Amino acid sequence: MLELEHSQSKRKVFLFQTDMDVVSDGSDGDRVPRMPDKIVNSANYQPFTSYGWKKTGEVENPMITGWNKMLAEAKAKGNSSEVKRLSAGIADLRRRSFLIAEYDPFVVIPVFILQDRESAWAPNVGDYVAVIHGKKVYPAIVGDGGPNFKIGEASLRMAKALNPKSTPYTAPVSGLGVTYIVFPRTSGTWKAPDYSSWKTECAKLIDEIGGLGEGYELHEWSNTLPKISKEK
Repeated sequence: MLELEHSQSKRKVFLFQTDMDVVSDGSDGDRVPRMPDKIVNSANYQPFTSYGWKKTGEVENPMITGWNKMLAEAKAKGNSSEVKRLSAGIADLRRRSFLIAEYDPFVVIPVFILQDRESAWAPNVGDYVAVIHGKKVYPAIVGDGGPNFKIGEASLRMAKALNPKSTPYTAPVSGLGVTYIVFPRTSGTWKAPDYSSWKTECAKLIDEIGGLGEGYELHEWSNTLPKISKEK
C-alpha cells in the first residue's frame, strides 16, 4: 500500500496492488424489487453495503421477506439478541437502499483503514476508485467495508468485467494482477449509482495525477439492471 501525492496538483491517492476477491452483497427494492428465493431465504446473504441512501420508491426491499421469517424463528426460540439484530436490520431495509454487487461496480476496503480519521490518505466510503487491469481502467467507488485481514475485494459486477468466468466463489484474478487507486476525500452525495457520473468524476481525478497512459482506456459501464414491469 502506498500513500502518494502528485507534485503539481497535490492530488492524494491511496494505491495498492493485489488480487481480487469477489463479494455478492447488497439489495435495493427500488431498483431490483425481486431477487431469487435462494438469496431472499439465505441466512448468509448480506443485504446491506456501507454505502447506502434514503429509499425513494414505495416497493419493499425483497430481502425483508426472508428476514421476517428469520425474525419469527428467533422469536419462537426466544433468542433476544437475534430478535434485536433482525428487527434493526428490517427497519434499515425499509428506510434505505444499498448497492447491489451483481449490478454495481464497487470495491471493498478493510474496515480498519476506513476508520482511520488521522491520515489524509485514508479512504472513506463513497470515494472514487480507479481499478486497473491490463490496459483497462474501471471507474468505481468504495462501496463497503470488509474484514481487516483481507484487501483486494470488489463486487461481482467488477469481477465479471475483469473475467466473465468470475462467480461469488471464483476470483477473476490471482496474484498481483490488479491495481487499485483510491482518491481519498472525493465522495459526493450518497445516492443511487450513476455510472456515467462516476466515469466523469474518475476521469477528472485521473487527469489530476497525469492522465491515462498511452493505450489505456477508461471503461464505460452499461446499465444491466433488470427492467421493472409496471403492473396495473
